[in-house]
Amino acid sequence: MGRPVIVVSSRNRPHELVLLGLSAALGLAYLVTVPPPQSLAALVPAWLATMWSLGLFVSGVLGLFAALWRGAIRFALEVERVAMLVSTGALLLIGGASFVVSGWRALFGASLAIAWAAANIVRSGQIRRDLAKIITMEGGHR
Repeated sequence: MGRPVIVVSSRNRPHELVLLGLSAALGLAYLVTVPPPQSLAALVPAWLATMWSLGLFVSGVLGLFAALWRGAIRFALEVERVAMLVSTGALLLIGGASFVVSGWRALFGASLAIAWAAANIVRSGQIRRDLAKIITMEGGHR
């Protein structure tokens, strides 16, 4: 049997970077000047809308930080995984609120938010598997 083949994929995927940047910018805008979306304001208390905005901002900033980090890969992947999971919560909240308040009229926007959340979950799983492989290759030292 030959040596294992290691496939390295770039951590800088354009779609993810653009969405992380958008998340950070939108989160900051909603925290500072823009009122929360009507669908969210209609269903949740003000503190939860603020937490939603904070989640968007933090997940975007953490995700971009992880993508730009040039230190230990395990650290960068863990930070990216946290960003993906925080973003998932925020996206599911706004996607669900949009459907509840607007019904099928929210199909496009809510579907995009939910699809983005699903992609985050898939990416988080990829990271978990990659980290397990890295730990195994390093001899199990965490």
